[in-house]
Amino acid sequence: MKNLTLIIQLLTCCLLLMAIAVNKNQKILGIAAFIFPFFGKKGHYCAWMYPMGSCQELLGRIVPYNVKISPQTIQTLTEFREMLWILIMAIMCLGTGFELLDYELFAAFLFEQASVPLLVVAMLFAAMSMVVQRPYCRFITKQKGETSTEPSTAAAPPKTLFDETSIGPMQMKNRFVRASVSDPTPNGKVTDELLNLYESLAKGGVGTILTGYTVVGRNEKNMNILAMYDDTFIEGGQRLTDLVHSHGSNILMQLVSVGSGYSSRTAPDGELMGASAVKNLHTGITPKEMTEEDIRNTINEFAAAALRAKQAGFDGVEIHACHGYLLHQFATPYYNRRTDNYGGSRENRYRLTIEVYGAIRRAVGEDFPVWIKVQSEDHFEQGVTHEDCLYLCRELAKRRIDAIEVSGPFTKYKMNTAYFKEMADKIARETSVPVIVTGGNRIYEEMEKMINETAIDYVGMARPLMTQPDLINQFVAKYKH
Repeated sequence: MKNLTLIIQLLTCCLLLMAIAVNKNQKILGIAAFIFPFFGKKGHYCAWMYPMGSCQELLGRIVPYNVKISPQTIQTLTEFREMLWILIMAIMCLGTGFELLDYELFAAFLFEQASVPLLVVAMLFAAMSMVVQRPYCRFITKQKGETSTEPSTAAAPPKTLFDETSIGPMQMKNRFVRASVSDPTPNGKVTDELLNLYESLAKGGVGTILTGYTVVGRNEKNMNILAMYDDTFIEGGQRLTDLVHSHGSNILMQLVSVGSGYSSRTAPDGELMGASAVKNLHTGITPKEMTEEDIRNTINEFAAAALRAKQAGFDGVEIHACHGYLLHQFATPYYNRRTDNYGGSRENRYRLTIEVYGAIRRAVGEDFPVWIKVQSEDHFEQGVTHEDCLYLCRELAKRRIDAIEVSGPFTKYKMNTAYFKEMADKIARETSVPVIVTGGNRIYEEMEKMINETAIDYVGMARPLMTQPDLINQFVAKYKH
């Protein structure tokens, strides 16, 4: 048994080194990191506290959903340091069962303040620790308000919709997310009427609120929905975020460029733009085909709006990349007839969305949550397919998107609940990203069953909360024990 344990430890280290050497995907890293607990007693999980975030229940996935590791390549020194940290921690844990209950601080010290000699000493200690034999690792299973120092033998408890969780640095008081709808408001400003609406939602118990979709470009301001295209909107945003936070809820601003999806009785303040000059099937608008300069301007508008949202106190932003608006149009072959770097192949059609995310991330920093709302499929010829959507989600997972909200064409679905459950589950299982599914979520029992039978972690609700903003409090009174 002693020799077998040593062999497994050596194999684990070799696999980790292989992941670094050949830049393989996250599955290799995950297999290596979790070989030992699977060899011992299933159900254990570890808590890598820094800098990747904490691991959650495995739920059949090799890699937990919020490991902040790029699954394809090690492109920067920061990513290399994270791989090195996993290697050190894996050897320490697998070799000695060393319980680093405070190793978040240890990691911060090691990589932010330590000298090169100390790093060498740490590596030597890690290598020497392999000779110490343990029957299994002591995996840390921290829950809010408690610390476990003994190995877990029981299966993870079922998830509930009232669980307190986190997405990146943002604490979620439950698994309910108010999905975005259009918030009519003159001149894009936050009004008293809107403040009353959002206060009722926050008081009503929903843990996280997405604002109505908010335009980032001045030429779309006559949509008469929320806007964030210049600094004059920051003050109203601060009033909104202060109010929502006072009731214990999070609020993210959803950002959009509507393109030919513009729908208002008021003419736009400028030319509407699109991937190509193709008449919109829903609005009848034929947009101007964007030049590369137009594309760069749009990317900058998204980034500037996201930074303003951060300055206004929002807990994060969400990129609206579905429901027929500009980023979705670029992804759709029917609307995108371009022959340059932004058209043709799947990679090119999603280039704009990925560049928008990259610009936002650079503007707001690594610690500010950035989500995206994606179109699962289009259900028409030359539309977005499941494979297209998966490609986008995988690419954004590499770039550390914080969460993915999955939606799609509501009018094509006849089922009563969770229209896009299957696709959302697939995305959650194939990426390391928390997933919210929106559309058709109404029945409490069905939603709770879904989060336990799939890899989906959060449920988005819009229309039910429009008529019953206190619906979550009603669920608490009826179902929380």
